[in-house]
Amino acid sequence: MKSRFIFAACVCCMLLAVKKVSAAEPAANSDRIPAFALGRLTLAHIGPFLDQSAAFANQLSSNSGPIAKMALANVLFKVPFDQSIQFDGPAIIYLLEPLNPGPNQETASILPVADAAALKKNLAGVYG
Repeated sequence: MKSRFIFAACVCCMLLAVKKVSAAEPAANSDRIPAFALGRLTLAHIGPFLDQSAAFANQLSSNSGPIAKMALANVLFKVPFDQSIQFDGPAIIYLLEPLNPGPNQETASILPVADAAALKKNLAGVYG
């Protein structure tokens, strides 16, 4: 039950932060969703998006920002968030079929990479 509450709180923070953080300029073909995806979420800058989510979570409950930031990053992205990811860059998340609302929804992500070797090591650690 507690994990569902955390997931619901992360989704609320994400939706409100998406509304606040807007792209400086729209990406090319930003209205296109590929045939393999059910939907698409585009983040202009990962770092400010997570920071806005943490700030909103702190308004809901004091000192909950850091945990909400980590939980949201874990729900949205299946790789560890460390220095291998460029936090000032854009990210695109695709929802894949079948639709399974909740933390078990399959997603595909396009992330800005700062250190390819570290990201490769992270992917090997997560997926084997």
